[in-house]
Amino acid sequence: MRQLQLDGVFYDSTGIKKSPEKVEKKQPQQDGCTTLWLCIYLPDLALEVFKSPIKKNRPEVVVEETAGRMTIAAASTAAREQGVQPGMSLSAACALCRALNIHHRDLHAEQEKLEQLADWAGQFTSRVSLEPPQALLLEIGASLKLFGGVDSLWQRLSGSLSSLVDSFNHAITPAPLASLWLARCNRPLVITCPDELRSALGKLPLRALGLEPRLEKRLHNTGVRVLHDLWRLPRDGLARRFGANLLDTLDRALGRSSDLRHNHNAPLHFEAALELPMETRNSRFIMSAAERLLAQLIGFLQHHDAAVNAVQFGLLSNEHPPHWLTIGLRQGSRDATRLLNLLEQHLNPLRLAAPINTLCLESMAIQPFSAVTQPLFRSHDTPQYRESEWHELIERLQNRLGVEAVFTLQSHPDHRPELAWSRTEPGVPARSPVCSAPRRPLWLLPEPRPLLSRDTLTLRSGPERIESGWWSNTSIRRDYYTARSHNGQGLWIFHDLTQPGQWYLHGLFG
Repeated sequence: MRQLQLDGVFYDSTGIKKSPEKVEKKQPQQDGCTTLWLCIYLPDLALEVFKSPIKKNRPEVVVEETAGRMTIAAASTAAREQGVQPGMSLSAACALCRALNIHHRDLHAEQEKLEQLADWAGQFTSRVSLEPPQALLLEIGASLKLFGGVDSLWQRLSGSLSSLVDSFNHAITPAPLASLWLARCNRPLVITCPDELRSALGKLPLRALGLEPRLEKRLHNTGVRVLHDLWRLPRDGLARRFGANLLDTLDRALGRSSDLRHNHNAPLHFEAALELPMETRNSRFIMSAAERLLAQLIGFLQHHDAAVNAVQFGLLSNEHPPHWLTIGLRQGSRDATRLLNLLEQHLNPLRLAAPINTLCLESMAIQPFSAVTQPLFRSHDTPQYRESEWHELIERLQNRLGVEAVFTLQSHPDHRPELAWSRTEPGVPARSPVCSAPRRPLWLLPEPRPLLSRDTLTLRSGPERIESGWWSNTSIRRDYYTARSHNGQGLWIFHDLTQPGQWYLHGLFG
């Protein structure tokens, strides 16, 4: 920065007095420690919460009450092509375009949308700040090494953001306020050196500052049109006439004073909804909407370094109660493709009673993410590969047939054959038997079948007496034998001691 000395007093190029002992030399910043703020400005956010993808060519506006009259807060591309502009009165807009579709501004929905985007942005940096009503600020300086530089990070971020919103502006500078002003004016600049901020901001119009209308009008009446006009005015006089806050704002924009920002801390629960362009039963349209919701979920999980064990999709209709689809995972994951495939298995056989108009997504079980290290040369014989295939197979079967229909068996500490086993979740280690028992068949009949005659059977071993269950209503007293039929089939039969002379077939040997 150029400095002048007059009568022993130092002046910088902005006219600020500095004593000789306070003159400091700027130390160059290290590349790995540079603070960079990316601003994502959403000029049509007020319209985004209403607009559907199929209605892009329809003239739509969002109106709000300003100074006792209805004015245009946002206008679609089709409306702007017919002369409708933000700030115009509603009556003037209707005169230009009679087929105007009008929405009343919903600030609550805009805030929710902004918070959802902040959750998504957490996958790129841990420092995300809300700048209501239309902007997000991301500190990306600490993420450049991870993503391979500014260009690589922006390409990845913008590619993902394009699937969530229709239009956005951006700017990257060392000062968050400078990034906001540039993005608000749609100046997509990338500035890494603080010394370049003054020249980059000088040509911005006064409206870029977002000042109160009364203050902006006073500055305009004094002849201020761009920021460079402000810097020409003496600082002392500027502070007396317009307040010290204006000077502080300008200093923060130039990086001369600190600009503290509150980080967005989202609750560890995800919930989002997306209104469909039209009522539909078509699973392809539903899958397209689900893909957009899952993109937000994955960004939320990456921001918190978490994974999800189960999610719930809600299919909302005007005519019937919501229909909920629960998708469970055997292991925590944040793989959108995996969740989409499981959702498709639910939707294909589903017959909706009525067309749906809204799709909801809610996380049900969030846990810390545990990354699995994949081998460099992976094959189907790799243990980790076989394990992942096994879990994905069980997930597909359980989501298609139901959790209760897919299970494994394990022994249960009970002497009664009907109760000596139990169902368990696939993959759970089997419980070892409590006691050693004689050879028993793996195939038990659902119910013991009475034998008409035992004379045609040859007893091979036995008896094994089982007398148990006297503490409940399922008491048994039986003598079990292994037998062989005339055709060589191995049988497991028993003599019911409570019914003399009655024999039953209970199992078959392989």
